[in-house]
Amino acid sequence: MHPESSSAEEFGPEFLITMINEQLESWAEVIASGARIKVAVFESPYLESVLNAFRTEGWDITFSSRLKGSPARVFYHFCLS
Repeated sequence: MHPESSSAEEFGPEFLITMINEQLESWAEVIASGARIKVAVFESPYLESVLNAFRTEGWDITFSSRLKGSPARVFYHFCLS
């Protein structure tokens, strides 16, 4: 199933965690230097609990912006605390 044809409810916690982890891994060197990176995540009812799990692991996460569309995306800045 393509994201364009999916509803927000179909983006479960495992999918969101994988989506975030792939972006964080691609910026590992930048993150290690203390920089903030912008991460795009599909909007989902599970998003807040997924973000809280990352916060528990030591990530400082702040809201950046929202992009409407199908599916909607939300952008957050991630930084290791």
